[in-house]
Amino acid sequence: MYKGMISVIVPVYNVKEYLGQCVNSIINQTYENLEIILVNDGSTDGSAGMCNYYAENDRRVTVIHKDNGGLSDARNIGVEVANSDFITFVDSDDYVGENYINDMVKEIDNEIDIVISMTVKFYDKIIVPEDKNHMILFNSEEALSDMLYRKNIPIYVNAKLYRKILFHNISFPKGQIYEDLSIMHLLIHKARKIAYIENYNYYYRQRKGSIINSEFLNDKMIQIKECKKLVDFIEREYPAIRNAAYSKSFIVALNLYRTIPLSDRYRTNRHEALQIVKKYKYIIFRDKNNKKFTRFVALISIIYTPIVRLGAGIYIFLVKNSMFRLKRPI
Repeated sequence: MYKGMISVIVPVYNVKEYLGQCVNSIINQTYENLEIILVNDGSTDGSAGMCNYYAENDRRVTVIHKDNGGLSDARNIGVEVANSDFITFVDSDDYVGENYINDMVKEIDNEIDIVISMTVKFYDKIIVPEDKNHMILFNSEEALSDMLYRKNIPIYVNAKLYRKILFHNISFPKGQIYEDLSIMHLLIHKARKIAYIENYNYYYRQRKGSIINSEFLNDKMIQIKECKKLVDFIEREYPAIRNAAYSKSFIVALNLYRTIPLSDRYRTNRHEALQIVKKYKYIIFRDKNNKKFTRFVALISIIYTPIVRLGAGIYIFLVKNSMFRLKRPI
């Protein structure tokens, strides 16, 4: 088993309420050969002082204080200063199980460049499914197909262990939200093998004030642009799985469409998202590689798209109140 150091990169910005749980969960890993990099991105709530405390009390912790530049900038700096061959990202409002690093390190070999842990998403209540202790091995095309069809591999960069060399000439887009959508497919493209382990070790907090769960902002329309780039990339490099890219683009556009206000001010935004839905809905419905629920949503959008808007809103309400949850995203 790999015995080398692992760099854990934690961007920190005004998360004093959650930071202790996050950092403590990393410090208490059963795999102890760690470099813990806390990148304080201009916090003003006392988080900076907490970072200093951890650095003073654990020699494995390094703190970088910088002016606020956003999540992407903080992650890029963390990658730049990391001293190990393997890195992982943990957001400062999330936390990890004690075997998070150890379970992923066990799968490292000469060809595996990315190891992925399963994630538990939670709002207030945490329901942890039973671990399967099983590993699935993918090549790049298989992993991209799985991720874009939203079967197992999530598109966010957290809950993954990367060979650091993958980030050569790849960086997070500074100042842009949904930055994971911009680079995750590029990292998988460069990887020789990707291991997916069916153990739940990463706890992904869903906060009402977070970007993902906030109400509509014009900045969220960047997803349409990034999906277009993603589709172009897949059509060029992996034409056999182009329908998977269409599926991802369809769901992203549909999720945007359901959140865009109905006022005239946002008519252009609604039209842009709706055009993507219309472009791909028949392909999604006919493609049996999509999950049944995704195809059902596509069918409803064929019949009458506003119904999907209403249904999605009800589903989000039920999920946030822990009344219902699909095992996998649609």
